[in-house]
Amino acid sequence: MTTAARIEQSPPCLPDGIETMPPVTMIPRPRDGGSSYIGNIAESQPAPDIDLPHYPVEVIRQTQHRPTVENSSGIFLSQSVRFTDGAVRLVTIGLPHDPVSDYPIISTDAWFTGPTGFNRFELEQAVAAGFPVIWNHHQGRHAVKPNSPERIHTVTKSLSSKSLSKSAAQDHALLDHMDGSYDFSTDQVIRKGYSRGAMSGEVFIAQCEFPENNRQVVWSDLEGACFARRVGYVAFSKGFLKQLPGEIKTLAEISRDMSKNAFTNKAGEAKPTLDDFLGTFDPHVMNVAHELAWLRLLIGGEAGQYAHAIPRNAKGIRTIYEGDYSGQQADWQTLHAVRPGLKILVEPGAHLAGATNRMITKKQARLRKMAKYLVDNDGDITHLSAKDVLATSA
Repeated sequence: MTTAARIEQSPPCLPDGIETMPPVTMIPRPRDGGSSYIGNIAESQPAPDIDLPHYPVEVIRQTQHRPTVENSSGIFLSQSVRFTDGAVRLVTIGLPHDPVSDYPIISTDAWFTGPTGFNRFELEQAVAAGFPVIWNHHQGRHAVKPNSPERIHTVTKSLSSKSLSKSAAQDHALLDHMDGSYDFSTDQVIRKGYSRGAMSGEVFIAQCEFPENNRQVVWSDLEGACFARRVGYVAFSKGFLKQLPGEIKTLAEISRDMSKNAFTNKAGEAKPTLDDFLGTFDPHVMNVAHELAWLRLLIGGEAGQYAHAIPRNAKGIRTIYEGDYSGQQADWQTLHAVRPGLKILVEPGAHLAGATNRMITKKQARLRKMAKYLVDNDGDITHLSAKDVLATSA
């Protein structure tokens, strides 16, 4: 009925009390660096349009960080991952009791957020829909502490050399390390993300084309990606001030939603309450230091540079908020115009609108429709298109 995780040297750990994994079918793929994929999803992937830097990194070890949690939807593992570049990141792995997909959802955090709060809410909703989830959190309070000369050097290097390409390369390294240890594919995946998570998602998809990765994103749903092109600090500051009234209005909408959600949540359509938002932003000094170090990189246009190299036959959803200056709506629309399989949605609201009831409802509906599509098509995602997940019926 269930299949035990394979134990290898320095494997992704399976904590005490969790002995088996939900059953799914593994998907083989060629190991020779070729471009032919099993399942007839894509016979060939176009080569990247531009020459992009590669970032070699591997996982040194992956160990249990916090006790395993189980709820009615699935099992949640909290692990600490150390990489060869000195980075230490937490990863949350969600394993649904009733999986509908061999394709795990890969995601990471929005700026200044972490393993708890709204990210945890979204992760649990994806697991509830039947998807395995691997959420690779960014460095924060759990990262290397500057308590020795050697560690001071490591922390200084980490703070001064962050990039979306390094972050996404660490996602690939994590998947490589997990290959075959859990009963889901690490070769063909679904990519989700919000804000910085969406920007990292664009880079991750482009990096799938690198021979050392030979991986395919079969579907992506990225929301609120920022800065397809570089802006300076002055332009960023002016744009932030212009955007601020819209963000305040959106925060008021979220507050009203939370108050209403405490009394009106329905089964299958969970909305976040105040408890779900607590812990979204971590004020720990190490977390603040790491997140502030990201600003220069986030406004540098790296996400757009890599997005140019995403295959022309990529499929998925891109959500842009019309009141989001940092979202650079026209730039992203122009950039992805050559990819007809990517449906761009322009929604009302500012950058934080992704945490409102109206957007949560839409995202949950897309997950449920994708899950139903996979069940109805025996797990074959080959012909999934935006119209299948955007239909008006729930």
